[in-house]
Amino acid sequence: MNAATREVGPRMLWQVRAGGWDLLGFEYVDGRHANLSAGSADLKLVADVLQTAQAVRAPTSVPSFADRFAEVLPREQLHLLRGDTLLHTDTNPHNLLVGDDRAWIVDWAMSATGPAWVDVAYTTVRLMEADCPPSRALEWAAQFPSWTSAYPRAVEAFVTGTCRLWERQVGARDARPSNGRFGVLERAA
Repeated sequence: MNAATREVGPRMLWQVRAGGWDLLGFEYVDGRHANLSAGSADLKLVADVLQTAQAVRAPTSVPSFADRFAEVLPREQLHLLRGDTLLHTDTNPHNLLVGDDRAWIVDWAMSATGPAWVDVAYTTVRLMEADCPPSRALEWAAQFPSWTSAYPRAVEAFVTGTCRLWERQVGARDARPSNGRFGVLERAA
């Protein structure tokens, strides 16, 4: 996997498996967690690394993003979430490191293969979580051709599946704030 992410993440230097654990050592990068709030200078660097990541094709060992939704979406919607781009799917500020002139995406534990716009969608929701107004978060997303050309029914399936899974995990009431942010994506598509 690390060979595929070298342009967007730190290079893995070593790996040790012992006692049921898998320990990985990566090159040091001089960065801090990304600030995703409105007006942050980090947003350009995050956009740059996400744009580069969209060109990365997933290794065959990476699971399909669509399969995450097999229990909550009908089969006819699952095909809308298939693709060949390597997705991170957890672009929270702790997984986005920012240096002086670039950003890195780290912790690929939840990677999947799917449509290129998915990580843009997740990151747009993270911007809203950082108090970026929805209109500004959507303006940020609009710089990605993958997002602006995303099939609206695919975005709808993504939002529906994500909201259903989140409700299963935390309950409908507690899921309401997050699901509302995902709903912004669906309305924009």
